Amino acid sequence: MAKGRSTLVQQWFQKATRDLMAADRLAAGDAPPLDTAVYHFQQAAEKSLKGALLYFGKHVKKTHDLRLLVRTLEKHVGPLDLLEAANFLTPFATLYRYPDDHLEPTVAQCTQARRAAEKILVCVHALLPDRLAP
Repeated sequence: MAKGRSTLVQQWFQKATRDLMAADRLAAGDAPPLDTAVYHFQQAAEKSLKGALLYFGKHVKKTHDLRLLVRTLEKHVGPLDLLEAANFLTPFATLYRYPDDHLEPTVAQCTQARRAAEKILVCVHALLPDRLAP
């Protein structure tokens, strides 16, 4: 892999890790902004999947659809058992961004979003050489 692409892959994973850390901090404490936390859990998974696609030489589409990203990655590495997690997280990219009927996720949804994001990150990182995974 070219050094420039390797650096870009590392940067995608660094961003994913930072989104996960930010979401964890947001979800903790009194009166946590769970809407923002679940958004960052979704973003952590999205950036991790995009980093893996880049590693495998695929074009990174501008999409928040984690199901599409998982299916594309599976074409290169085989089944990953991530579609359920991707399906759960995908709506959080936009669901709570603007005021409407959906103002705040529940604590249970936030906890499930954390588990889904971690599942995706762990699985994706296992596909990569140690030097690239955070």
